[in-house]
Amino acid sequence: MNSDPTSGLDLTSKFGSQVASRWQRWIWALSDWRHLPQALRQKLRKRFARKVVGPFDTIFEGMQFRLYPAENYCDRVIFGRSDLPERAEHEALLPHIFPGMTFVDIGANVGSYSAFVGTRAKGDLKLLALEPHPRTYAKLVFNLEANGLPCDHVINCGVGPTRTTMQLWSDG
Repeated sequence: MNSDPTSGLDLTSKFGSQVASRWQRWIWALSDWRHLPQALRQKLRKRFARKVVGPFDTIFEGMQFRLYPAENYCDRVIFGRSDLPERAEHEALLPHIFPGMTFVDIGANVGSYSAFVGTRAKGDLKLLALEPHPRTYAKLVFNLEANGLPCDHVINCGVGPTRTTMQLWSDG
């Protein structure tokens, strides 16, 4: 068993080098299509889509993401549905985004909020992003760098009421 949490991730090739085929996009779109019953979507993902792991470089609404839809819900939504996870929350942030702002993203995942705020602030922001999972943290840093956003305060840690060490669960 490989103990490197970033094993299998492409963190070195230039953004734009991992282009999805039409078939790869179609299989993920179908397996996450909301008009199908959930049980059927799950079967499609298990049988077909999970074999199409990525990475896939995607530009969505001016944001650049390297996505692994077989591993992460946010990746699956951006890649398969061509939408942002928590769209309403992203839209609610819009009136509060301005150049020079400070944005704190706790549980930053792959950076959908940080990239959204950062690109709308035109990269002129102080960003503090915290992500506890080492594999997801590596994806977060890649995505922020692909968008030209600051990564000097992107930290691989969690936040809670007490200082402790915990075991993280992962299916990736």
